[in-house]
Amino acid sequence: IPGKMFWMRRMVICSGLLILLSCAAVKGTAPEDSGVVRAGRVAVLPITNLSNSSAPLTEIRQSISDKLKGQGLDVMDDERLELFLEKIRMRDTDSLNSANARSFREKAEVSGVFITSLELYQEENPPKLALSARLVSTGSNPVIEWADSFTQAGDDAPGLFGLGLIEDRKVLLDRATAQLADSLAGFLSGRKSDDDIN
Repeated sequence: IPGKMFWMRRMVICSGLLILLSCAAVKGTAPEDSGVVRAGRVAVLPITNLSNSSAPLTEIRQSISDKLKGQGLDVMDDERLELFLEKIRMRDTDSLNSANARSFREKAEVSGVFITSLELYQEENPPKLALSARLVSTGSNPVIEWADSFTQAGDDAPGLFGLGLIEDRKVLLDRATAQLADSLAGFLSGRKSDDDIN
């Protein structure tokens, strides 16, 4: 993707996310001592690939789940989620309709569904990655409660002598999933992230 088109797309995505943001809290109880004061069970759906490239979607999703668990969130077990998606015949994982949202609430005791889209992925040096994520409430009237995104290339901030260069796509992936998990945990805990402040 040419540079100008990439950043224009990034601006459009961010603008759309800001419009969609709805800051209602997810209700429920987080694990003790997690620091998350407003949370419940979260289901992390399989990632939607919009990048036109082959990407390790399972690895990215696992990293997101691990980071959310590390933040103290109660994440729905992968095997149980897979069986549940089959049961309700949910194949499209880039959105959540009212019927499925109600099923998540009533049958799986899930308070929020974590939906992720992969916008850009490149393994070749410099690696590039763009992820957008949102948390959608469950029940009869699902709404977007939180949304954030991560976009970075390994050569965005090379710094002096190239010390800031990122050549390993796993480093970029770890940074992306950590940032998204921290952002969500911060929202659920009533804290503002640096991005919210700036």
